Formats: sequence, C-alpha cells, structure tokens
Amino acid sequence: MIKKGNLLLIVTCFVAALLRINGQAANISSTEFDVMYEDVAAYLMDPGNHPDLEHGIVEIEYGDAKAYFPQWVYTLDELEEFSASPEQMDIADEMIERYRESFDMLEANPLRAFSDMNLLMDAAIGIEGVLRTYEHDQSPETRDLARRYLDFAKIIAKRPRLIMGYHVEPYGPTTVIAGAAWFYLYYAHVMGPDDPKYEEHKKIGLSIIEKMDKRLYSEDGKKYLYSIRSGYDFTYAYNNTVMVQALIRAYLVTGERRYYDRAIEIMGTIERELYSPEYGGYLAAEHPSIHELRRYARHYEKIGPQYNREYMALSSHNYMVYAYYALYEAGGFEDDELLEKAAVCLRFIRDKLWDHEGKIQHHIELGEISPPADYCTGCNFQTLFHIVQYKAMLKKEPVMGLYGK
Repeated sequence: MIKKGNLLLIVTCFVAALLRINGQAANISSTEFDVMYEDVAAYLMDPGNHPDLEHGIVEIEYGDAKAYFPQWVYTLDELEEFSASPEQMDIADEMIERYRESFDMLEANPLRAFSDMNLLMDAAIGIEGVLRTYEHDQSPETRDLARRYLDFAKIIAKRPRLIMGYHVEPYGPTTVIAGAAWFYLYYAHVMGPDDPKYEEHKKIGLSIIEKMDKRLYSEDGKKYLYSIRSGYDFTYAYNNTVMVQALIRAYLVTGERRYYDRAIEIMGTIERELYSPEYGGYLAAEHPSIHELRRYARHYEKIGPQYNREYMALSSHNYMVYAYYALYEAGGFEDDELLEKAAVCLRFIRDKLWDHEGKIQHHIELGEISPPADYCTGCNFQTLFHIVQYKAMLKKEPVMGLYGK
C-alpha cells in the first residue's frame, strides 16, 4: 500500500515529467523568429542592396539562392498567412527560365561547366528549385526540364564509385552523391508511379543508396563517411543531412521503414558528436584525434575551414533544419521533438549569426564571426524559407510534399 506522502511525491514527479515532455513543444513560439525574418527579408529584397533582383536574376554570388529563392517564394504563395509579392513571383519564375537557358548551354557543351562558374552552379544546385517549381505549378515544361537534368546526370549517377574518393570541394564526395540520390528519388516521389520516368529514376536513387551503404556507411558510427579514403571517417554535417533527404524519399517511394529509421539514427549521431554547448549550435565536422591530425593534416586542409577549426556555419544549420522538417513531416507530424530540434538550430542562427541589420553572417570560426566578404545571400534566402516552413510545421501543415501522398 502506498502512503499518502509517497503518493503525493509520485504524482508530483509524474506531473513534472509531463511538463518536461510537453515543455519542448510548449517552448516553441510561432513568432520567435519574426523580427529576424522581417529584417532579413527587407534587406534581401531591397534593390538598393541587390540591384540585379530588379531584372529577375540571381547571380553566382547568391549561392544556394538558385534552389531556395523559388522554394521560399512558392511556399509563401501557398500558405494562407503569407503572400508572395508580384515582384517575388516574377523573380522566381525568371529563375526557372534562367535554369532552362543554362541547361541548354550545358547540354550543348558539357565542358563549359569547367570554365563558367555561373553555369556550373545553375546545373549543380538548380534541380531542387526546378522540382519544387513543378510541385507549385504542375507545368509540363518544368517537368520536362527536370527530366533533362536527371537524364544528363545519369552517366555519373549510375557510377557513384567514380567520385567516392575525390574531395569535390567544398562539401565532399558523399554530399554530392547523396544529393544525386535525393533528386532522383525526389523526382519519383513528386511525379508518382504513372510518370514514364518513375521506375527508372526510383531505381537509380535506390541504387545510389545501396552503393553508398556498401562503401560509405559506418554501422558502428551510424553515419555516412566523408570519403572512402583512409582517415576520413569523421562525422560531417553536410553529407549526412543531405543523405537524410535521400533516405526520407526512399522511405516514401518504397514504404520501407528502415530508411526512415536510419535517417533518425544519423541525426542522433550529429547531435551527439557535433553539438557545442558553449555556442548552442553545431560544428560542421567533428574534431580528429591527435593521431589523425598529425597523419592527415595536409589532406584535411583540402576540405576547407569547416574541418577542425570550431567552424559553425549558417549553411550547415540550414541543412540540419531541413532534415528535421523532412523527418517531422514524413513521420506524420507525430514527433514534436524533431520540431524543437529544428528550433534549436534556428535559435543559433538568430542569436549568434544575425547582425540585426539585414544580414545573417556566414559562420563562426574559433569563436569569431566571419568577415563580411564571406556573406552568403543564398544561405539567407534558405533561412527565410525555413522560417516560413517553421510556421507551417507548427500547425502540422504539409509544405514539403512528404505527408498525405
């Protein structure tokens, strides 16, 4: 028999536990990133800061804007509480035409990609923007453009082992290969089984994952390695978060839960090995042991500053947010902890990288904020996209096409 005092203690502990469990969701506010959002959006869309936007062009300096400007604008256009301006819609539409023109040139002369960085970036990053555009407009022309991209890339996509050992700066070979798996499976998921390319692109995407599993997945570490090269077995945020996107699509097109479960395990590894309590955010890569540092320091330098310099980047946090959203939506909005973890990344961006004058800076390195020259407009567009998504996620409103299909 339980005594009254002990019963009170048990009840108190039970209530406290419930508060802790529910506290994660309760701590999430739909407005906590609004000031940053409004500040950054106003700066980005001011032609005085970016005169090329008046012409509907996003140049190479804008980095990931080629993928994330359209995604931001089209998501604004689809949600009731937001609205995209005519100017934003015009720019997003113009960007798709730019992709089309760029791909015409690339298809006619593939070697131009080695001498024309604008063209290379359009080809490398544009496909996600194209697929998102198709989700928005269901245009046969946009669908055909996506097909052309993926058909063109098949020669490498079917042979991912060719680049598993190359650095492929700045994000490494596994990130590039994971991106290919993501986009082929993204196409299959968006277009559906009735599409004539469905089976082919699904097969390519799943085959890439299978080949990566054999050479690049660490069963002990529950992560994908940076490279097949000896010593490059550190935990790296970029390749693993991109791989989460591929695994989520594999789960959706096959119905096999193992893909989703692996994606959860990968994010758990990042949380354990890359989180920095000092900064309240995540390192881009884990530090090596002293032995590894001495033996491979010259090779690691090729990877870039994101390795072994307490490097904490806007882009890596953006990709973590994106991965958490994909897991949350594909899982039926059941695990609210995933949304809270995304909020942790957004808070790091707000508290450590935002300058309150329209810009989110590129990174922190060894405790110091990055110089102005490293500013990435595309990464800022991606953060705006994620804040809009965040509000939708709080209402369990699908915005990634991963729920309800």
